[in-house]
Amino acid sequence: SPDDPSQFEVSIHRGKIKNSSFKWPSGEMLINRASTDCCITELHENGYEYLFKVQNNENTYAAICLGNRITSMPLSSEELQYAELVCQIAAAAMNNALSFLDLQNTGINLTKQNQLLHSIFEMSRDFTSLHSRDQIIRLLSYRLMGQLMVSKFCMYLRDESGNYNLVVNRFDTQLPESALDEIFQIEHSILMKHVNFPHTIYQEINKIKVKAFVPMIVQGQKKGFLCVGKKLNGEDFTDDNLMFMEALSNRAISAIENERLFREELEKKKLES
Repeated sequence: SPDDPSQFEVSIHRGKIKNSSFKWPSGEMLINRASTDCCITELHENGYEYLFKVQNNENTYAAICLGNRITSMPLSSEELQYAELVCQIAAAAMNNALSFLDLQNTGINLTKQNQLLHSIFEMSRDFTSLHSRDQIIRLLSYRLMGQLMVSKFCMYLRDESGNYNLVVNRFDTQLPESALDEIFQIEHSILMKHVNFPHTIYQEINKIKVKAFVPMIVQGQKKGFLCVGKKLNGEDFTDDNLMFMEALSNRAISAIENERLFREELEKKKLES
């Protein structure tokens, strides 16, 4: 509610519910049966077991209440984590929409720059908490979707022997081998329409519908690259979008390198033992 941020109006629901509004609860994000106030007890009485915040930074945009399955089995920890990630994506999309409207109304570019810097800072914090490559790739995917509405991308890493390893590919087909060296030479994030590839390679990449290339650099060394497809809404990438993707890819490759070094250190200690 605009007048009272702690007051929430029910927008969509499946199943019975007594009131069309409720006060935002204090305490844990997941409802705890052992300590609930009046409104949470009421949600329990109507079969709602879990409560998630759709929140970005300090702004809470919505709440999602879920019940158990029809079989009465509780949600697993993986399912709860998935629900939280969906809420993070929704919050990022809402935050972007509100930021766009704010910029459209005020015309102040400084606000947009501050928002971008804050997103990059928040993103850096998220990557430092991850300890597996799968988690890093998953977060990268969520960030591309949540911030830029991009679902198609691929990532290649180059090893010390100069071989290219395909880490993840969300396009329908893989990049041609002849294009990998050309893409690896790119120094900064750039749109597909601005690259100067040989005609044959350009045509082959264009068929895959790649729209931008982003180098992945850690400690001054280029380790690979990210190829990104179009936005789902059809809009072109802006300079700020390219800046965000470059920051995102560098933090992702930094996290991947840390994970690799950590894994090597564990193996070393096992051998020593």
